[in-house]
Amino acid sequence: MKHLLLLLTLLTLPFAAVAQDDDGEGYLTRLIQDNLSGDDRIVDVQGFEGALSSRATVDKITVADSEGVWLELNNVVLDWNRSALLRGRIDVQELTAELVKLERAPVSDAASVPSPEATPFSLPELPVGITLDTLDIARIELGETFLGEAVALSLTGSASLANGEGEADVTATRLDGQTGVFAINGNYDNESKVLGLNLNVEEGADGIVSRLMGLPDRPSLKLAITGEAPISDFAADMSLATDGQDRITGDFALNSTEGQTGFALNIGGDLTPLLAADYQGFFGPDVSLIAAGSLSDGGIFSLSKLDLKAQRLTLTGQATIGSSGW
Repeated sequence: MKHLLLLLTLLTLPFAAVAQDDDGEGYLTRLIQDNLSGDDRIVDVQGFEGALSSRATVDKITVADSEGVWLELNNVVLDWNRSALLRGRIDVQELTAELVKLERAPVSDAASVPSPEATPFSLPELPVGITLDTLDIARIELGETFLGEAVALSLTGSASLANGEGEADVTATRLDGQTGVFAINGNYDNESKVLGLNLNVEEGADGIVSRLMGLPDRPSLKLAITGEAPISDFAADMSLATDGQDRITGDFALNSTEGQTGFALNIGGDLTPLLAADYQGFFGPDVSLIAAGSLSDGGIFSLSKLDLKAQRLTLTGQATIGSSGW
């Protein structure tokens, strides 16, 4: 997601600074390259046209580091409302690209890596509000390093960010011969700290999620997570189906307080298709799990409640594991 935010930054924020500049495309090109390049980041913009019109096009944008180009965008079109700048907004009617290639993650500078200390989540406060009515990227190619295999997909949706409030509705669809749809609709407000989340993932057989989860025979699956609550006390419903049959349903919750993060889980269903054949008879077709606990900032894991029921197993208990693993 952070790479998509970089894409939006590359194509929108600089316009506010040059909307009335007489040097047109040349100045805008230099502005983007100079301001978005850094010690280990080189941004190159080629074929920029229409800087002072409501429709701007770019033939090619590349972002490179010490190991070479890691992000490339081709045939980009930005249709935006210039007059909205007078109201302190960047109003983009349509942002499209023919091809986005993301070969790998950029090389990170160890000196610039943020401290691992936990900080409260918040959306960035931008000097201007951004509204993106239509996002349409015809093809995105992700390198193997991201998901363990090369993936090609399209991306459509909309997004907005202003005054600490953000909303996004984005759908990614695979284009490489595999069936796969990833859809997320979410919103967050820095003031109320309420997070709304609606996540749906559908994949055909031999999909990415079933591979990462190690599911036997890699079945088709559908995963749904839905919730709306303050992020410090977030709760959501979840369901997982494989081969068109419901397998797991339930809910989970996360609670953040000073010094620790609490969790609660209540799920159940028929797990046999998700387990190796040797374990299916042991757990049986009706498994329930209730668990609650916390993880402290110091690495202490506390399991305050555990209640697991299966065909040949009933397990209850509590546990505390120190930061050293004992």
